[in-house]
Amino acid sequence: MQIISFLLEHCSKPLGGGNQKNLDKNNQWFLRFLFVLFILFLLTALFCLKYSILRYNKSKAVSLPDNIILILGDSQPRCALNPDYIYNSMNFSQNAQNIIFSYYQLKKLIDNGNRPHKVILVYSYRSLADYNINFQQREMLNRYHLILDKNYYNLLYLNGYLDTTLLIRYMVEFLYLPLGISNDLYELLDIRLNHLSGFQFLGMFEKRISHLPLPLSLDRDLGTSKLALKNQRDNYNYLKRDIKDHYYNENGSQPSPLIKQYLIKLAKVCNNNHITLYLINCPIHTEYKKLIPATTKSVTDDFALQLQAKYGITYLNYSEYPLDDEYYYDYCHLNFKGSEIFSQIVNTAICSN
Repeated sequence: MQIISFLLEHCSKPLGGGNQKNLDKNNQWFLRFLFVLFILFLLTALFCLKYSILRYNKSKAVSLPDNIILILGDSQPRCALNPDYIYNSMNFSQNAQNIIFSYYQLKKLIDNGNRPHKVILVYSYRSLADYNINFQQREMLNRYHLILDKNYYNLLYLNGYLDTTLLIRYMVEFLYLPLGISNDLYELLDIRLNHLSGFQFLGMFEKRISHLPLPLSLDRDLGTSKLALKNQRDNYNYLKRDIKDHYYNENGSQPSPLIKQYLIKLAKVCNNNHITLYLINCPIHTEYKKLIPATTKSVTDDFALQLQAKYGITYLNYSEYPLDDEYYYDYCHLNFKGSEIFSQIVNTAICSN
């Protein structure tokens, strides 16, 4: 009402030179006021929109069949464990999914009222590596943000991993800073590519067809193309880079205390909910295996055996299982033919218990 009275009073006056200047100043003040008001309204609307969509997306429940066997882990189980060959199983593994995210996957599913009968968590010699925590961080947060709680960010902070990216993400998730609303809308509308479940944090089995190139000497004997030799060199370069990243990073080959802490939490969740937990070390190529530091192998195996003794889990180590090159996609992943063989082996092992 005061603004309207102000406008009527000044509009009724004759427009002299001084009055014209005063009116221009008043108009500028009024326009600035409207601009600030508009910005405040826009920010309030965005905060409310972010709050509403994010809360709704986080509340969406996942429903699974009874007595299901869950397969969780990174790219190794994603292409090695075919649910078609493991009775009553579902594979929710995703590329670069570390043990921390597997824990939150399981927690979300249990919180939604699901009661899986067994959980297969792939546990390789790189599963405890510190490298896993910050690997492809932006993509990982976009993928799993709906199931991560405040404790996740608190533990990252206490263990020295919290950086600017994580701090902003915390503000987006729990203070509803209006960023990433387009991603929230995609999740709201279930617009997904390669996520048949409709949930971005749940993966699925991946069928990989190709296999490792023949040994270099055999390639030469058969007179194969330069492309075959290039593919082999590319595979071997990938192997060396992968070994360096996971076992010879700035923190050396020591396992991450934070990942070990989350693996213990996962084992406790399974115990508390009467779920049988299997840690499975998938087959790896001999060329890969011989480059892994001996200390890493012993520390990883020892920790699994400690969990087995304390929490009653089962550790099945198939890293030495002999498979020909034709069953490998690369040096640490099986292809589709390899998954058929290995999945039947795992099915026999877990169904006998």
